Amino acid sequence: MKKSLLLRLPDIVAHGHRQASHFLASLEDRQRIAWHPRQRALSAHGAAHTPDHSDHPSSDHRDHLVCGDDLAVLAALLAGHPGLPRLRGRVGLICFDPGPDAPAARAGSAAQADKERLTGLTLRLLLMRALLADTGFIRVRLGQDPAGCARLVVDTVFGSENCAQDILWHTPPSPRMASAALRHGMVHVYAKHRRRVEPVLPGPTVPWGPSSSPAEAMLRHLLAVSTAPGDTVVAFNAGAEIAAVAAPSARQWVITAPDTPACDTLHQRLSARGARPFLRQAV
Repeated sequence: MKKSLLLRLPDIVAHGHRQASHFLASLEDRQRIAWHPRQRALSAHGAAHTPDHSDHPSSDHRDHLVCGDDLAVLAALLAGHPGLPRLRGRVGLICFDPGPDAPAARAGSAAQADKERLTGLTLRLLLMRALLADTGFIRVRLGQDPAGCARLVVDTVFGSENCAQDILWHTPPSPRMASAALRHGMVHVYAKHRRRVEPVLPGPTVPWGPSSSPAEAMLRHLLAVSTAPGDTVVAFNAGAEIAAVAAPSARQWVITAPDTPACDTLHQRLSARGARPFLRQAV
């Protein structure tokens, strides 16, 4: 009789730990992360971006929009690069959306897909934990399946005692969102260390202020209470609310997208929101 996914979870997490250890060890031997030439993306008044081939970007361009696989971006952020500072242990807040099908799109069976997805999730969470400062937080949005076991993975990596808050928001129904699943969203917020858990967010009766999106309002408040001006915020597989909040904030940000179309969309939204000049890169 085959083991259920829950019974196999300790082995899956252990395998993810081994992969993360090997990944971090390999970064010490890696001389250079291969990046495509950078583009200087000027957002003001829709100005076109121009190539920037210098190894040391101007201090005026501290923000980055990066197109590429999240593991490749993690490698660049952990190891550092002439065009991007080494951020290991320096990030104040990470926003992570694993996506519904990543990273097991080519698995042969549903059971194998779940195993690969949870192993990949463990690997990525451990690498993101290495990016966080001691006072840092991570906000994780999990998919529907296998969401139950995925939550156990997050608890294992960050410690259930470090769970700062589970946040559920509701969007009023509209003809464009007939499904209840589309009208609700849930994220989990964890601190790297327990001393940072209380307080994080206000209770459910405390208003977050006006916003065009509940997700955007939640993220804006999380940014305010978990980071300070000048802190670094990294968003993996970013959504529209990330661009909306990052653009006017006083934080340094690195926003990643998995492919060029998604990166183009984020580029347009950042420019429309009046973001500071930023560097668009690919890895």
